[in-house]
Amino acid sequence: MQMVCTGPARGSALLIAMVVVLLLAGLCTLLVGEMSFRAKRVEIDLEDMKAFEAAEAGIDAALHDINSSPVYQPYMESISPNAKVKSDGVLNSLGSITMFSGVPLVGPSSNKPLTVHVSKKSDGSKPGCLGTSNWRPGTSLDDKDGNGRPTWCSERTLNFNGVAAYCEPNIQPHHTGHVAFFTYAIDWFQDGIDNDGDGAIDDRNERNKYTVYSTGIHRGISQNGVTESGKVVTIEVIVQAMDRDGEQLPHGAVEIQIKPRP
Repeated sequence: MQMVCTGPARGSALLIAMVVVLLLAGLCTLLVGEMSFRAKRVEIDLEDMKAFEAAEAGIDAALHDINSSPVYQPYMESISPNAKVKSDGVLNSLGSITMFSGVPLVGPSSNKPLTVHVSKKSDGSKPGCLGTSNWRPGTSLDDKDGNGRPTWCSERTLNFNGVAAYCEPNIQPHHTGHVAFFTYAIDWFQDGIDNDGDGAIDDRNERNKYTVYSTGIHRGISQNGVTESGKVVTIEVIVQAMDRDGEQLPHGAVEIQIKPRP
């Protein structure tokens, strides 16, 4: 005997088929959304990594710049280990440094002359300051947020006199393609601060010691050099170099500390 489907049975089958299709479509939408979210996360992680790698490249470039800068033998206020440096370390256009009256810096055990890198080259640039040699410290000058270093943000989060900005003045990143960096080095021997906490400012123990900041930027630059988008990573490194005449520096060998900055 042949079975014949009635109208209501056909309608039920069609309704079930439509429900199944809608469920599958919903699942596909969820899967596509999840895949898009994960792809975006991967892209963000990749941009963060490229920004960090740019900052690391900046550290290497800054250290090379410091190591290749001229050196000189500074004068100190006295023979005391805690005596303050008398020379400003600025190399003039004639290639010489103004030397104030004082005692030449020598090694505490070898009594050999000790040399340090200049604080400013004859072209006006500062060793280790790549793209920031014209940046001026001080909240009344270029350090608008008062953190003691050049600042670049991924968005216009800085506020200068009511005007939103993404970076402080006088920063010119070194860039190629979608990646850029700039660095800023603080010479402990010439900054007027007791950096090592020994109660003395700019003394012999602070020679050839630097705090170097390097900021890496990915997709935050253009052919004109600036945009307000992109990932930004800043690294802080404290480095202590060996004197060129082999005199051992205080506290042992080279000291390096890397601290990611927000």
